[in-house]
Amino acid sequence: MLKPLVCALGMALLFPSLASAEVSVSGFGQVIAGQTTGSNTVFPNGYDEDLDFERGSLFAVQVSADLSERVSATGQIVAQGSEDFDADFAWAYVGIKLDHGFNLTLGRQRTPLYRYSDFLDVGYAYPWVFAPRAVYNLTFNNADGASLGWNHAFGSWFSQAKVFYGSFDGSLGGQDRGTLDQFAGVSWDLNHDSWLNLRAAYFQADVDLQYAALTPLIGALNQFGLPETARLIAPSEDKGRFKNVGFEIDRNNWLLIGEWVETRVKDSVIPDIDNMYVTAGYRFGNVMPHLTWGTRDGEALMQILDTVPAQHPLFGTVAAVVASQGLDDTYTGVGLRWDFARNVAFKADYVRYRSDIAGRQDANLIAAGVVFTY
Repeated sequence: MLKPLVCALGMALLFPSLASAEVSVSGFGQVIAGQTTGSNTVFPNGYDEDLDFERGSLFAVQVSADLSERVSATGQIVAQGSEDFDADFAWAYVGIKLDHGFNLTLGRQRTPLYRYSDFLDVGYAYPWVFAPRAVYNLTFNNADGASLGWNHAFGSWFSQAKVFYGSFDGSLGGQDRGTLDQFAGVSWDLNHDSWLNLRAAYFQADVDLQYAALTPLIGALNQFGLPETARLIAPSEDKGRFKNVGFEIDRNNWLLIGEWVETRVKDSVIPDIDNMYVTAGYRFGNVMPHLTWGTRDGEALMQILDTVPAQHPLFGTVAAVVASQGLDDTYTGVGLRWDFARNVAFKADYVRYRSDIAGRQDANLIAAGVVFTY
């Protein structure tokens, strides 16, 4: 529904004195068209051979209000084409400034898992049409909880550290749902002279995933006396952890970006996954071509089949599900960004996806569009 968006705009318009003195309204958006180049092909982010102007497009409004010298409130409402432009709160938090560079954030916020987590929806903030799929593949971005940040400058370095604790309970796309309890972690970003950024993050949680397509199989496994196999197929309160290391160098017209991610979910069908990408770009005035290469690797945990007798009628189905979790994927992309007006840019990418997993379809994606902030 667009109701949250209308309410936010209405509040700013109905109280002009507050809007000019204490409330700031900003926003961002993008209109993206994309399709795959081959017939009957689907890219991992959902694009197929039909030209699609909706999936990657979005519009967002952010309203911030200073409630006092130390306390502020922020709400960010995003309407995404992939969700039929139903508006939802991406951010809804209260920020409190503490002494000695500390700050406290309470409410719905972005978890700093990645280099670009805080502005992942802001296409204007990075060079690609979409953040590299090799790394940016989690189907949730926000969580509800509390974070304590600490900002400190020492010499030519600026440090931003954050500790988060909270939870996530929501959609993973379609009818799939996920829950992260005791979701906790820390991130640390270091910036040197505005041209070098280094960062690291570690998070862990109790993971509960519910995949609609697997519900019949899980029910059958429990019915046939294989509860352990059912538990492994559908992670429930399993310990998960996430590690991220990244860098960004932006100097003398060169832009170099890289991130590496490790994800682990103990005692589940999800394999140990290692993801990475590197991007290199060069600015020619207000135009920047760039190249990106990324990989996703994870060996299917076929030992789960040891919990199913070989003669069991569900053995083949379980084997297929376990094998489908394996990853041996490569993404190679070339792109262009053109900043042709203030706060507006045109971006275009061609990304080649290849997988060495049997039965997994290769695909090539072409995507282009306009991104903006206001």
